[in-house]
Amino acid sequence: QTPSDEQWEELLANTTSELTTQNGVEGRLFTSKKNGQSLFLPAAGRRWCDELYGVGSSGYYWSSLLGTDTPDGAWTFSFWTFSFDSGSYFVDDDSRDGGQSVRAVRSARQN
Repeated sequence: QTPSDEQWEELLANTTSELTTQNGVEGRLFTSKKNGQSLFLPAAGRRWCDELYGVGSSGYYWSSLLGTDTPDGAWTFSFWTFSFDSGSYFVDDDSRDGGQSVRAVRSARQN
């Protein structure tokens, strides 16, 4: 499933992160404070019209929650890799008319 905004916020609250390169791809590595497991999110950029922007310097990932600021928005998780803003990552309301990455998560099963 597409992560909810709460799941993105949970990722931020329960991990440490660092900018890194894996297999020649720039991105951000999140490591759990609880169990040490990690998740790498590539800096895949975003698509606007026919152009790709920010490949290697930013990552934009959708959440499943529609936006509250505008009717065409959705909540997204974003980060940058360039030095003056390398600590920036956040969940925010963004327009759905641009292309962003999807990082699916497995839903916890309830018994």
